[in-house]
Amino acid sequence: MLKRRIITLFTSLTLGLTSLTCAPVYVNAEGITSPTALSDEDRITDLSLIREMFDEYIEEKGLNITCAEPGKYSQYTDQIVIEFDLNEEDYIELLNYAADNNIDRNSFTYMAYSDGVLMTTTTTDPNRTTTTTTTAVNTSPVTAQPLMTDTSGRIIDADGNVIIVNGTSAVMSGTPKGTTTTIAGSGSFALLSSSYSINVGETGSISRCGMAYPDSWTVDNDDVISLDTTGLKFTGLSAGTATITYNSKGVLQTATVTVTNVTTTTTTSFTTSYTTTTAFIDYMTQVDYDKSPMKVGEVRRVEFSHPTGATTGGSVYSSSDLIEITYEDGNNYFDVKALKEGEASISVHARGCAFDPTVTIKVIASEPEITTSEEPEVWMYGTGVDHFHSVNTLPTKTIYDEGEEFDLSGLVINAYHSVMRHSNKGNSEYLKTDYVWEVEDISPEYITISSLTGKKYTADQFPTLIGGNAYTVKIGKRGSTAITLSVKGDEREKELYDFESFTFRIYINPADKHSEFIHIDNAEVETFGYGTTSHGFKLKGMEAFSIDMDAYMHAGYEIESDIREGDTVSGVLCINPENYYIYFGDLDIVKYSGEVGDANDDCSIDMADAVLIMQALANPNKYGIGGMDARCMTKRGFALADQNGDGITVLDAQLIQNKLLGLK
Repeated sequence: MLKRRIITLFTSLTLGLTSLTCAPVYVNAEGITSPTALSDEDRITDLSLIREMFDEYIEEKGLNITCAEPGKYSQYTDQIVIEFDLNEEDYIELLNYAADNNIDRNSFTYMAYSDGVLMTTTTTDPNRTTTTTTTAVNTSPVTAQPLMTDTSGRIIDADGNVIIVNGTSAVMSGTPKGTTTTIAGSGSFALLSSSYSINVGETGSISRCGMAYPDSWTVDNDDVISLDTTGLKFTGLSAGTATITYNSKGVLQTATVTVTNVTTTTTTSFTTSYTTTTAFIDYMTQVDYDKSPMKVGEVRRVEFSHPTGATTGGSVYSSSDLIEITYEDGNNYFDVKALKEGEASISVHARGCAFDPTVTIKVIASEPEITTSEEPEVWMYGTGVDHFHSVNTLPTKTIYDEGEEFDLSGLVINAYHSVMRHSNKGNSEYLKTDYVWEVEDISPEYITISSLTGKKYTADQFPTLIGGNAYTVKIGKRGSTAITLSVKGDEREKELYDFESFTFRIYINPADKHSEFIHIDNAEVETFGYGTTSHGFKLKGMEAFSIDMDAYMHAGYEIESDIREGDTVSGVLCINPENYYIYFGDLDIVKYSGEVGDANDDCSIDMADAVLIMQALANPNKYGIGGMDARCMTKRGFALADQNGDGITVLDAQLIQNKLLGLK
């Protein structure tokens, strides 16, 4: 029994020693459940009594633990702070003692030290902005001349002050003063409203029927408003009235805009850095909810949090089919819907806490519902658009021969369609449909090809590219957030919004065959070494290569230097096809050889590996990859430290400790 309790408490403490872990991990000995709070009548909460009990037990057992003096940690005035060495395990005995003597777990917390230094994590956020706002009433007309736009598209005056309209920075949209714009149109055009009212500096839109544009338009008073290039958005320049006359297929229609002065706000902002330091501590999650029975069909909110309020969010879990839980990651609350009569339990975890309480929900029968006949809800849909989400897979072909055409086969992107709908009962909602598109073609204007020296080519010039070189292909157009493309299985050309440009590298073999690019796909390394001797690089199932330092000295190419026997590598190499000499290439290690858990890359698993993982989590600038300390992690050590594929976390250190202790 004692061994199982130690496992459980050791796990809980280890989880509580970090506020960096993004998601809780539950590990318990067989037959042991997560700790729950004792009843109020049994629990010891008097801090003076608890301190006296702890001091006596620590002295009796000779534990390497100290109860800090009151006031030493000002932020924890309502708790006893226990200082302990991260490399010692005496704190387990004190946890067992507290559990056996009904001591309130929220009455004390731990401060972890390593070699006498408090284990903390420091975060610097350069984006904290201080804003000073002054407000003045605009008593004179605002004209188009003194208003300008900054690089973000916001309206500014001649002094550089941002013009704020209704709490939002306005965006200037319009044509130069006095301009009449003519745009070829098609279809029908009809105004839905003939009068509009806005304030100076605000921008409004003309409401029209259909998607067609007018053939042309004029403004009788361009000192009052300006129009954008479509003629359908207007910006107030000064107080007054202006009439817009639209010509659509010879039919004239007019819209009157009345502009009034507004209150303007000048905002001055400056950015300062600040530092947040968090000590490793552990707490029990706090929950707050109505404990009375729920009726079937009722929905109730449960709030949970870290006791200090420093963190929110975490996880919620229940295996019961009596209730339905709605929880969005990052929130400090969740909603429970009662489905069937009975009693259900929910495990709740706030990020940064080691101990998780259980919420018990009792569900009772609901009262009969009184139904009435009413008008059915009818939905009306708006016009939706397609949005870019991410690249799923890059084009399959990356190695070409001189003169070949560019091939996008294998390019797959993730996209989604969004649309708003409204009902006759005043309800509205946003609908989203996800798509996976296999791209067949992209308009050439959105494709740019660059050599490693910076020279640029168009998609049409692809067959003229010189062999023996690598090139970077960029999909996306500077200054544009939309892209036009064709998708397999759909005859219509699609316009994709919110597009984020992406790049990938292609390689072209020369026509004279003096060099050749070859794929290396998940190949196992048998030997690796470079110098003056030949055959310094051998991959399983392939001819031996010769490699020397020249392969590392070509700008724009990269071959990892720490390649070892047993590593798995992938990439592209440029070789001499006659003698397999490597000229240059792009080659990455996709799987490192070595024993999993060897964080410090010394070919053994010991407590030093667990300590380095904790140090890298607490102070990545010093102990992470490329850190300032000479004992910092290498790329190989970082890869081997991750034992379950989710990046290094405190769980990886715990797995090493359990292995050394002979625990599963």
